[in-house]
Amino acid sequence: MTEIVTLPGGNRWQVGDTQFVSGFGGQSSGDCLVIQKRPRLVERYVEICKHFRHGAIVELGIAAGGSTALISLLAQPRKLVACELHDKPVDALSEFIDTHGASATVRPFYGVNQSDRARLAEIIDTEFPDQRLDLVIDDASHLYHETRASFEVLYPRLRPGGIFVIEDWKAARFGAKLVIAAMEDRSSPDFAEREQRLADAIATPEQLGSTPLHFLGLELLQACAATTDVMSEITFNQNWIVARRGTAELDPATFCISDHYADDWDWTSV
Repeated sequence: MTEIVTLPGGNRWQVGDTQFVSGFGGQSSGDCLVIQKRPRLVERYVEICKHFRHGAIVELGIAAGGSTALISLLAQPRKLVACELHDKPVDALSEFIDTHGASATVRPFYGVNQSDRARLAEIIDTEFPDQRLDLVIDDASHLYHETRASFEVLYPRLRPGGIFVIEDWKAARFGAKLVIAAMEDRSSPDFAEREQRLADAIATPEQLGSTPLHFLGLELLQACAATTDVMSEITFNQNWIVARRGTAELDPATFCISDHYADDWDWTSV
């Protein structure tokens, strides 16, 4: 595995000739790619890449491009397909791909909504025509319906033993805490933005009743409890939900997670 070196400060890394920094405000450059994740989560990426070297990997959410570049260096995948909602390519990632001669193995797609099942299926079936996926990492919308849509497209395309990672499953709770904190302090630099978001939510009733992402985690937990053939393992931590694919034959065209459990405990009733 390519060695990763942690640089002074704990939020910067070096892999070969490429530097990375953890952050949420800056843009990637040719000299340093931004990973929009906290350092502890970057460490988890390092660990997961050890287990999926040379694999067929899909990443949902390119952001500043840093995580895509990091996965490509650490996992050295057969192919890495990354999809992003925004349609403007990340120049620094494009430069990274060109510099490393990785255009055949690192394949970014922009302007792709993760809830667009037909488009997502088309990309995956074209890029991986004769192989199952080994690893999917979803760090895209953090919204229930969008995340469930892409899960139902990609999960049946995993090989048995492959894993599907859903990041930031507590996003709704975290966002609410940010709004509350900002609204309690009118001098906060985020006050105007948070106030507007709250006003938009109130003006859009369907947002007030939107299903939080952790409901998908409860659905997956029940599917795992029902049978290990579909899902052999489900784990939660502070950052991730990880679902491991079982051995059942699943039809990618018709797979629906709610077909594989009965909500006997009313965990997901609204």
